Amino acid sequence: MRYWLSIGDGKSYGPYMVEELIGFQREGRVGPGAMLCAEGTEQWIAAAQILGGAIPPSVPHSAAATAGGVAYAGFSLRVVALIIDFVVLAIPSFMLGFVVGLVGVAANLDPALTNFLAQVVGLVTTWLYGAILESSPMQGTVGKMALGLKVTDLDGNRIGFGRASGRAFAKILSGCALFIGYIMAAFTPRKQGLHDMIAGTLVVRK
Repeated sequence: MRYWLSIGDGKSYGPYMVEELIGFQREGRVGPGAMLCAEGTEQWIAAAQILGGAIPPSVPHSAAATAGGVAYAGFSLRVVALIIDFVVLAIPSFMLGFVVGLVGVAANLDPALTNFLAQVVGLVTTWLYGAILESSPMQGTVGKMALGLKVTDLDGNRIGFGRASGRAFAKILSGCALFIGYIMAAFTPRKQGLHDMIAGTLVVRK
């Protein structure tokens, strides 16, 4: 069973599995006034009735409400953003690859070397695209911006170029073994992929 979460700000977040909500509660991100609504129903119930207990006494209610107000980007949204970015990158990548090919022919380079250079140019293009945009004031690539998403550090702050670069290269690991690193975003409490965990980043809704 999955539940929608309301923290009293007029918005609904989720839906989340009970295990995820319990994790939020332990982290102090589900305040005492939080309400839950089972997916497919319209009845809201106090979160404490389903999860039991309340937020830890050491966590002020105001802080818990602020943290609980973060809306993490779901897996489906991230997939759509990834597809948009793929389309956006396709044209410049093709053009740069074509230029590298022409240079290789003009310089009479070995075809294998030319192909290698084209792949390097493609990797650098993808790296700079993600790192520059995600560390910019926009905090997201074209795909993320189109869907109202942004990349932050674990405290909700804008990330720098170095961290954005680390996130970009960590995506290579996420793509290994049938894209398991990307699929992890569908099951982790804060919707993090492997590259997010490595770089210490979150993808959230604006």
